[in-house]
Amino acid sequence: MFGYPSLVERLAGIGKSRLLIREPCTHHQWTFVLATDWKGFPEWKAIEFHVSTSPQGAAILERLDLSDREMKAKNQERKQMALW
Repeated sequence: MFGYPSLVERLAGIGKSRLLIREPCTHHQWTFVLATDWKGFPEWKAIEFHVSTSPQGAAILERLDLSDREMKAKNQERKQMALW
């Protein structure tokens, strides 16, 4: 949108088969992403890491990838789709 890759595009560019993302912290939304090809890598749910393909991980990535305006537009679109 602004001439540079989004967070999701950058993470996809790493080329790893498995991404674990931590629940963001503080109002600055600090987070950690672990990228690996090891299928048996633990999720570490006790310290709030989630696989990016899980519902929790996908929600975290979406929240960090979209601006407030983009998120509102997407939620509005979802509401309209639910009416059909």
